[in-house]
Amino acid sequence: MSDWKERLVDKDEIEKFLSEKMPPCVNQNMENMYVGYIDINGMKAMMKNMSDNDFQQLCNNIATFVESIADENESYEKDLKVTIDFHMFSDNMIFLCNNLNFLIERMGLLQRRLAVCLNLTIKGGIDYGSVYYYKNRFILGKGLVSAYSIDADYHNPAIKIATSLVKNAKSRYIKKVSYDEYIVDYYQIAADLSSDFWVEELHHIKTLIEDNLSKEYAEEIRHKYLWLKEYHNEVCKNNGYEDMMISD
Repeated sequence: MSDWKERLVDKDEIEKFLSEKMPPCVNQNMENMYVGYIDINGMKAMMKNMSDNDFQQLCNNIATFVESIADENESYEKDLKVTIDFHMFSDNMIFLCNNLNFLIERMGLLQRRLAVCLNLTIKGGIDYGSVYYYKNRFILGKGLVSAYSIDADYHNPAIKIATSLVKNAKSRYIKKVSYDEYIVDYYQIAADLSSDFWVEELHHIKTLIEDNLSKEYAEEIRHKYLWLKEYHNEVCKNNGYEDMMISD
């Protein structure tokens, strides 16, 4: 055995190292949680093309909206024993929650605020599984990998919910868009939570979609806004707002 391999299994050396001013050993348990994973569409291009000051302001705005979602959680923690934690790295957001219906509502509310206030669209996934979560520093586990995999395999600008979760879910904010495709219905969430949605916010989102459809994007990006157009038009038609539909 080579010298470096011998050192890897030298227990005396390991025990000596651990005795040198080490903090108490971490003893965190795995938990089963609902995991939401969000990817902000176009963020890498914004990082590249925006000035540092403009990008800093964008990040501050995103952080403000995320904080608003967390702050609104306080009453739920007290009354319903609902907890939600948040972590962000690069253009990805991770939500950990012990209540599926609450997670769906919060993620849909964030999706609405990003679209209306910052002209940002997102995609993502929600699933359930074991997670190791320690002091907002370490997030590992099957639940996270599963939610990430849903996001990675899903290309529409929506938050897809694992099919296995839908059967027992009691949320009215789950929308079926194909035989095995269920998403967070953020239009319905916005309509229920804001009296201004049909009057003001719907027009803003309509303009966001139309402006991006008028641009010469690559087909992969254009597909996202064509999908949003179909989603938007269906909601408008079903709720008597045909005048707000996007024409061909």
